[in-house]
Amino acid sequence: MRLRFGKPITGQTPLRVVFCGGGDLWSFMKKQVLLLALASAWLGVNCGGAPKAQPEAAPAEPAAAAAAEPIAAPAIPFETAPVTSFDSIKGTVWLLTEVKLGYSSIVLDRQLMSSNQMGDYFTLQFVNEGINGRAAPNRYFAPFLLVDGNNVAIRPIAGTLMSSVINIGGLNEDRYYGMLQKMSRWELRDTGLYVYSAGEMPGEEIILVYNAS
Repeated sequence: MRLRFGKPITGQTPLRVVFCGGGDLWSFMKKQVLLLALASAWLGVNCGGAPKAQPEAAPAEPAAAAAAEPIAAPAIPFETAPVTSFDSIKGTVWLLTEVKLGYSSIVLDRQLMSSNQMGDYFTLQFVNEGINGRAAPNRYFAPFLLVDGNNVAIRPIAGTLMSSVINIGGLNEDRYYGMLQKMSRWELRDTGLYVYSAGEMPGEEIILVYNAS
């Protein structure tokens, strides 16, 4: 195929472009355009021309934050109000188990005491006429005056006169008598009978804790 460009100048041979091999110019140009299109597409994919992938949306928070259910608090043992009726404690033999002395306490191991023939030591009983019981080892009695329900005033204590050498954790007979003599009130709780006494120091209060025999 032959093409002629420009107007021939007088005396000169016109310019001819010859495509050897008998190729078709139109087919050739279409191939070039197709190659350019493919190259452009390739550059677009590998050089940032393609749209960027959007990050995945975070999963939605449960609606619990908006309408959170209250967490149930652990069950707390409930202690009923103390009983202050004299009839609720009268006639029962109460065994001393602990003496609360401010920042310290004396704990009596009743099982160990029973195994050593001292199961009835340090006891208390309320009767109509007063209080009685056994210390260590003497038995005692004292009249009392009930004042306004569970408030009580103890009269002087009288007891038998056997020799006493028993001492359990710092508690002996004389000290026990002194605590009973200063008794001011009592309360019957779920955990036992609480007897309140004036302490050995000014402003101190001692609590004697008893369990029913």
